Amino acid sequence: MEQTDPAIAWTKQVVNALEVRDISPQEMDEVLALAGEVAHGTSQRSLAPLTTFLAGLYTARRSADTEPLAEVRRIIASLLEAYDRG
Repeated sequence: MEQTDPAIAWTKQVVNALEVRDISPQEMDEVLALAGEVAHGTSQRSLAPLTTFLAGLYTARRSADTEPLAEVRRIIASLLEAYDRG
């Protein structure tokens, strides 16, 4: 999912306002993909922003030498599988 200029511009404004590190286009794609997977996998759109917020908390406490977003996506994928069966 390629990001549009408005998405990049908005993200930069938020990064500056919150005084946090910028995110890469790959990270942006991963977060948006995660949100889409949760929204479609649960049929509850409201769960997408909550999950991405929690993913942010998770990634903030992980070591910089790991790939926390990839790890989050694996964890959420397994939760979505269980959600489908439940």
